[in-house]
Amino acid sequence: MKIFSNGDKVIIFFVMFIAVISYVLFSVFLFDDRADTIEIFTDGKLYASYNLASAKDEVVEIKTKYGTNQLKISQNGAEMIKASCPDKRDVKMGKITKAGQVLICVPNRVVVKLTSQKKAEVDRVTY
Repeated sequence: MKIFSNGDKVIIFFVMFIAVISYVLFSVFLFDDRADTIEIFTDGKLYASYNLASAKDEVVEIKTKYGTNQLKISQNGAEMIKASCPDKRDVKMGKITKAGQVLICVPNRVVVKLTSQKKAEVDRVTY
């Protein structure tokens, strides 16, 4: 007993092919996920802002009354390399490289966000 006929297999292949092509078109050609700036917020207020185009590899120390974090900034993103918080979840998150991604250290009240100046007509497409 066959589950799929040859016609079913052709239709499934065609739908999968269209889905892959659509994904590539939307993610690669229509959206520019490259970030322009890194914004660092402490306690909800802007602490510092760095332009990624002119950024050189550097480590920024972020001091708050709740603790200390060290953020490594490079031209293609940022990553938290050290934190005084007990769980170190922000360090375990790894490197962020695309606009809209964030690193959050809740105990130290630090948020690092990559932003882009380019405004897209469509925010995002959900698959």
